[in-house]
Amino acid sequence: MRKIVLATAVFAVLASALQAAEQLSLESAMARARGAAHEVLTAQARARASGERVEQSKSYRLPQLSVQEVWLRTNSPADVFGLQLQQERFSFPDFVESDPNSPDPLTNAMTRFELTMPLYTGSELSSRIDQARLAAEADGIKAIWAEETAALAAAEAYIRLSQAREAIVLLEHSLETVEAHVALSEAYVEQGMLVRSELLRAELEQAKILDLLSEARGMARVAEAALSFRMGADPSL
Repeated sequence: MRKIVLATAVFAVLASALQAAEQLSLESAMARARGAAHEVLTAQARARASGERVEQSKSYRLPQLSVQEVWLRTNSPADVFGLQLQQERFSFPDFVESDPNSPDPLTNAMTRFELTMPLYTGSELSSRIDQARLAAEADGIKAIWAEETAALAAAEAYIRLSQAREAIVLLEHSLETVEAHVALSEAYVEQGMLVRSELLRAELEQAKILDLLSEARGMARVAEAALSFRMGADPSL
């Protein structure tokens, strides 16, 4: 009973998949390729990145604030003397009593804030912005080109799949005709109205049709995979 239920479920899934494949039109395949093909997604991401670079280049006109953290530990006589003065920790009695050439290590931490504002750059900023804008426009055109190229590739894959399916239908009809001819030849041979060589010739034609049908079905599966890939399907599935 469980096997029957499982077989029924598999048949339902296959039937729904087949119905969905039959409902797929050339226009919908091209539309899916324009929106989901891998090369299209890559080109669109590159175009968005170029647009962000335009905004980034414009931001260089604004004031720039930088923060720097410096931590230092040294026993250099000159550095220790200067840091003591900077920290307001210098003591002349200690300086006289100690050896200035061999001071104890001193630790110093410093935070620096720096604010810069471009006043004149000799058209460097405007040139950078124009360059980023032109690059973004070029990437946008490339994205449109990628969409149309993907749609064309999907259309070609769709046509190849249609041709492969038509070949399967034609070969299946041919196989039915040949099988009927083989059955009729067998009856004639049993009745002694036909020599067995004619039956063997009919069976040979039947084998040829079966071989062509198997090849056509394999080509149809390849065409289905190619169309799915052109529409952006995951190749690992």
